[in-house]
Amino acid sequence: MAEFEQIESWAEGCLRKLGPAGRRRLTLQIARDERLKNIRRMRSQRGPDGEKWEGRKRQRKAAPIIRYVYRKKDGSVRELEMSSYRRSGGKIIGYDKEAGGVRTMIGDRVIGKVKPRHSAGSIRARAKKAQSMMQGLASARHLRARATPSSAVVEFSNRAARIAAVHHWGQRDKVSLGGPDYDYPARPLLGISKSDAELIRETILEHIAS
Repeated sequence: MAEFEQIESWAEGCLRKLGPAGRRRLTLQIARDERLKNIRRMRSQRGPDGEKWEGRKRQRKAAPIIRYVYRKKDGSVRELEMSSYRRSGGKIIGYDKEAGGVRTMIGDRVIGKVKPRHSAGSIRARAKKAQSMMQGLASARHLRARATPSSAVVEFSNRAARIAAVHHWGQRDKVSLGGPDYDYPARPLLGISKSDAELIRETILEHIAS
């Protein structure tokens, strides 16, 4: 993290020129910019240095699209369609294409299965998506940006932090709850690249000059 250390010593003098409120506005902007850059890198399956992550050892098949007639908790009935999902303990958890968010279907509320209405894309595109990693972590929901007058922080929250640490450092963990242990390869998730460092310097100078 040589780039970070250089920024830290250089920025210290610049930040003295700003009051606490001005410093916090600046550090929050830096944190948000870095969160976005790291999310983009994770979605492209690359670390902060631009190096491609090691691929999956086991190939995953693209899941078929499913559409169910479902009774909601309030008793109303709707149809729900998913192309990205997982089954867990009598539940189906996945992305609801029409609602535009993650939803959970309880098994005993499913009325029946119907023909999907939407296309999930080509077989090649779906297979590529199935091989993608860390897509759940690469979101503002799990990757948070926060700031104080003296710091800009990008960090994973709650349970996501433990999962992220396993992959970032390459640690041993269970493949699934109650499943076998696996030595995960290191796939760096967060960091400051040389281009990030340059952007941070530019942001600080623009903020001081404005």
